[in-house]
Amino acid sequence: MAHYLSDEELTRTAPAEVAAFASPVPTQIVSNGEFVPLPQTREQQRVEARIKEMADGLGPRHGMDRRRFLASSAGMAAAFLAMNEVFGPLFDVSPAEAQTPGVANQRAGALSKQFVIDVQTHFVRDDFNQAGLLDLAKYAKSNSWNPGLWGEDTLARYKFENYLKEVFVDSDTKVALLSGAPFDDPTWDLLTNDQIAMARASINKISGSRRLLAHSVITPKRAGWMDEVDRCIATVKPDSWKGYTIGDPLFPSKQQSYWRLDDDKLMYPFYEKISKAGINTICIHKGLLPADYEKSWPGVWEYNTVWDVGKAAKDWPKINFVIYHAALRPFLEARRGDGRVRSDRPHAVGHRPGRDPGQVRGQERLRRGGHRVRQLRGGQPALCGRVHGHPDARARHRSRAVGHRLGVVRLTPVADRGHAPPRDPGRHAEEARLRAARRRRRAGQDRAVHPQRGAAVPH
Repeated sequence: MAHYLSDEELTRTAPAEVAAFASPVPTQIVSNGEFVPLPQTREQQRVEARIKEMADGLGPRHGMDRRRFLASSAGMAAAFLAMNEVFGPLFDVSPAEAQTPGVANQRAGALSKQFVIDVQTHFVRDDFNQAGLLDLAKYAKSNSWNPGLWGEDTLARYKFENYLKEVFVDSDTKVALLSGAPFDDPTWDLLTNDQIAMARASINKISGSRRLLAHSVITPKRAGWMDEVDRCIATVKPDSWKGYTIGDPLFPSKQQSYWRLDDDKLMYPFYEKISKAGINTICIHKGLLPADYEKSWPGVWEYNTVWDVGKAAKDWPKINFVIYHAALRPFLEARRGDGRVRSDRPHAVGHRPGRDPGQVRGQERLRRGGHRVRQLRGGQPALCGRVHGHPDARARHRSRAVGHRLGVVRLTPVADRGHAPPRDPGRHAEEARLRAARRRRRAGQDRAVHPQRGAAVPH
């Protein structure tokens, strides 16, 4: 699997720390270097323009210039207000928090003890010796994505001591979930299930509370994997399970270790067993495929989509299926004029010829997300990444001992760099009505074109 950006892709990106507008929340999607980020959308441009407008207008009330205002609690409130204006009332924020000095700070103080959980963290065992894990950090530093990155030449940064420091000391994380991953080559295993449990016991003993939760990794299709499940239920007692339907997460599996959640012969006995044991949450890695997935992972890439989630979730309603990375789809696919992936593409992620699109179109709804690294020239209306300044913002800081700390942004084409005027909130309801009408119209067209597939699902 290709993890890093090519020279051609690098020409279309730039470090997020220097190329992006220093907003309290990023107004473009960003990448951790494993994929090319999407360009900024029109909606994100409107949010950015509105934040700048409010910063210039409200900053003087607080005795601040734009930069200082945006780094304050009031600036964070202004960013939330801007997103509410563009996307609808998503965030609980009042205009007074942005307008009146002291109001946002009071609320931030009241929330300073809030509960923060990081649901996927990693470190590697002491005898882990795969220097290839350093490649992403070396790549980031050599390309000046993060000149201040330390320890790019040593695996110490990925081991227990630094994990403890970054997750529980340098961030506001209250509880973390320690995870692992399956590899066809066992020398790449980050931690065994027993080592994960030992780390949980050690940290919780020191803290005197449940600060660390533990996964047990499952390896369907590997000989004796259900015996390992029985052993973990009896002795390891994981808080939840972790699986990779793609099989080996680094390379297309030569051992055909990929599998489906809705495989009734392989997986349903496992669901029955964990249901009886009361450990009924399973976390599945999906998405984050390389841009050339059809060529580099032929016959395998589909296992990293959500094509198997619907039936499994319907058949096992008491099982919690948590899809990590939101099944983030590749960004370099053929797109329509509105920026969305063309559903008529024969091998679009989440679609398999001959399957009911209603079973797989959930992929479209799950594609939001992205780690912090490079920001693109465009994107979907998802504002994510690190937050600056606000006392609550530290809670959004997602510590990782492995990767996820590089910082890349995609540049906006010259023709798109102008900001669209802020959206009139009074038109929100009318625009929503028009969008719904367009969706109904498209649904009718789909039924006319594909009558054999049953009820159409809007693109």
